[in-house]
Amino acid sequence: MTLRLSTETAAAHLLPQKALPNHEIIAMEHSFHGRTFGALSVTGNAHYREAFEPMIGNVKFATYNDFEIETYPDGDVDRVLYVMLKSDAVSTKEGINTSSSKEDVIAAYGDPTEEVTGSLIYNTSSMKIKFLFNGDSMISIEYDSPKA
Repeated sequence: MTLRLSTETAAAHLLPQKALPNHEIIAMEHSFHGRTFGALSVTGNAHYREAFEPMIGNVKFATYNDFEIETYPDGDVDRVLYVMLKSDAVSTKEGINTSSSKEDVIAAYGDPTEEVTGSLIYNTSSMKIKFLFNGDSMISIEYDSPKA
């Protein structure tokens, strides 16, 4: 296999480490995105990545059951209304996932902006984050757009 290196690939490799050091890239298990360095980093089959490691960092692999994305039409494009994380395979940047407790959420985020039956809600300037509980067990984390 020939590895194609380019300016875009170099930029893609540096972006997560330099510009977005605290961000994660979520890629799907069993996915294939191409043969460039950046694409191989998010290819969901370890067999294709192993020969070229180390790859771009901060990539988490999820199954299609781990999250849900809802969109809404805005002219000619669909925009993201919300992203819901439904397993502990993916965490918030503060390290909260569905195995976290209400106390863990409050310790990481502070007092909620709103507390509605079964959920802790935090408003930021760009989104709303909802931690949904069934009793003491977290069932999902939802990132809502301002439109939601």
